[in-house]
Amino acid sequence: MLSNPTGRQILQDKPRVTSETWNLSAMTALPEDTFGHQYAKWMSNFGYSADERPISKYVPNAEHAYILQRYKEVHDTAHVLLGYGTSVSEEIAVKWYEMLQTGLPISSLSAFAGPLNLLATDLGQLKLLNTVYLPHILRNSKSHFFMNIYYERCFEMKLDDLRK
Repeated sequence: MLSNPTGRQILQDKPRVTSETWNLSAMTALPEDTFGHQYAKWMSNFGYSADERPISKYVPNAEHAYILQRYKEVHDTAHVLLGYGTSVSEEIAVKWYEMLQTGLPISSLSAFAGPLNLLATDLGQLKLLNTVYLPHILRNSKSHFFMNIYYERCFEMKLDDLRK
């Protein structure tokens, strides 16, 4: 993030994703093709709240703690950008995307251990993961680093443009 002007700005400003700062009612009023509207619709469809993300603890460096917090708080934006829901295979695919983009151990653990659950419980979802989602993730993982997107400034942007 430090090597990117927007990443540096995010680290300086330290925006937070909360129901107050990311007001879903206001975002829903935006045009339907915008990132803000689609994010609000996604969150509402699944009954999620931005306030559900716990505060990062046990990270002694304040900047690292913020980065980890931001990572958790923008997780759902990855679902919206990738066009994924919340099935187990889609969640694992998002973790693969996060792992390839960040290299964080928690993403790696989820990316590699998650499919073991599907192997035991749902071979159809495992097939979807391997034939649809992972090829899509591998094609898109080299995209702009998702942590360097100042999402708060993109609410009115067309989702298709942000995806590009």
